[in-house]
Amino acid sequence: MAIESITGKTINGSLPARAASKTETAAKATVAKADGDVSIQLTAAAKDMSTVAVNSSQSDGVDEVRVAAIKTAIENGSYRIDPERVAKKMLQFEEKLPDST
Repeated sequence: MAIESITGKTINGSLPARAASKTETAAKATVAKADGDVSIQLTAAAKDMSTVAVNSSQSDGVDEVRVAAIKTAIENGSYRIDPERVAKKMLQFEEKLPDST
């Protein structure tokens, strides 16, 4: 296989193969140039990430099923609040707040 270097000289021969890491293999994209056109083929992992990004951008982040279940529990009186859990969550939240003093 002939490879043209930056200087324009043709290099004949082959380079030793290097094993790609798992990360490199997952993120690899193939780019082929033909008469100025560029085509890119994404790996399955990249396509999955793209799908997740599109789906999450279209979602408002609300779990409608969970909201409906809580509304039903409140209406029929079966919804119970665990005061210890609420207190723990409040303390965890406060620890994440920046120091205002």
